[in-house]
Amino acid sequence: MNINDEQLKEISLLAIQQLHLERDIANLELQLEEAKNRLNNISQSRIPEAMMAVGMESFKLADGTMVKVEKFYSGKIPDDKQSEAFAWLRSTKNDSLIKREVKCNFGKGEDRAAAELMELLESRGYSATDKQSVHPMTLKSFIREQFESGSEFPAELFGAYVGNKTKIAPAKKAAAMPHHDEL
Repeated sequence: MNINDEQLKEISLLAIQQLHLERDIANLELQLEEAKNRLNNISQSRIPEAMMAVGMESFKLADGTMVKVEKFYSGKIPDDKQSEAFAWLRSTKNDSLIKREVKCNFGKGEDRAAAELMELLESRGYSATDKQSVHPMTLKSFIREQFESGSEFPAELFGAYVGNKTKIAPAKKAAAMPHHDEL
């Protein structure tokens, strides 16, 4: 196969374009992450603190946009606390929150063995995994219920967090908002 200089030059240019695009995407992802952090700072800290300082829970902008501070709940069970958190959920009859995924890898032609029970798989020497988890939205709902009911629960096991977050609802016929650079 004969490759001429033009073909090689075109391939080189395409490779350079790919490298530039990969770098651009990495930079944009970093910028997006930084913008999300700035948004969270304003939404979850600066506005709620400023409004609490003057005793406000909500207000309406001149254009009809509604600004309101609401509680939000979040959590994530830390990996090193997972068994303790699951034990607590089971002991308090909240084990319905725990979802379980049993997984086993099989080679070609082992479909019949894949249908057998976990114990049989382990007894035959297959490497199976047994993953337990609580869906993030289920955990968030559970944490909200625990806080709102005043129940005693080990919040640190669930990485539980309660904060305030600003909700902004644009007016029905809002005038064009200035871009943040124009503010």
